[in-house]
Amino acid sequence: MVYGTGSISGGRGTDTDRFVPDQGSKLEFSKSTSELTGDVRMWGVNFYLNNRRFGDTKAGPWGAVFGFLHYEDNLTMNKGVQTVSETFDGSAFPPIGPFPATQVLDSTFDFIWNALKVGVTHQAAIKKDLLFEGMLSLYPYVRYTGEGYWNLRAGNNPRDFRRQFPNFTHQSTSGYGYEATLGLSYELSEHVQLSGGYRYFYLYANNGTDTVYFADGSTSESNLDWVTVTRHGAYAEVLFKF
Repeated sequence: MVYGTGSISGGRGTDTDRFVPDQGSKLEFSKSTSELTGDVRMWGVNFYLNNRRFGDTKAGPWGAVFGFLHYEDNLTMNKGVQTVSETFDGSAFPPIGPFPATQVLDSTFDFIWNALKVGVTHQAAIKKDLLFEGMLSLYPYVRYTGEGYWNLRAGNNPRDFRRQFPNFTHQSTSGYGYEATLGLSYELSEHVQLSGGYRYFYLYANNGTDTVYFADGSTSESNLDWVTVTRHGAYAEVLFKF
């Protein structure tokens, strides 16, 4: 079983809209940015076949992996700044922001991915206790769920978003993903193994549903075209044998 957690700080988010304003006829374009903070958590269960671990010299260099992955981000958006505002005819207005005190951005968005995993592994001994490791995995089944609270649209008017979390949700059971890792593994003892390297991770979901909850108790559904998440960077692991 694998478990990991971390924090997000100093992130930047971008919100882009194209819309027809109330009592208007011209299509308007808007773009704003915000600061992102939050937490990330990942856990999974993997089953390996023909995997060389803890001095097992009988296993060959190639193996297989099957498993399940749970990945989630819990994000908070604040310090919003309007960077672009223009009409369809191209006339632009100068950037404005931060948003006025009556429109302080304090919104949240939590998204969760659950996926089935299948892949191949390759291990080669550099010396007795040191291994080179590589893995390529596919995620043929992906389930995506997103829950958000957009405070700038929350209110008491019938067409405002409701004040309770969440005031919009995303759902999709169509998609795929892949993951690739390269690294080294060192057997510290017969019960402890250290691993480290670089991981690239990508998930994609489409053909979903976007549901909005309004202050008057009604809901509205629209198509969720697609959503992706990409993560890459160095990793470190400690493996224990019981």
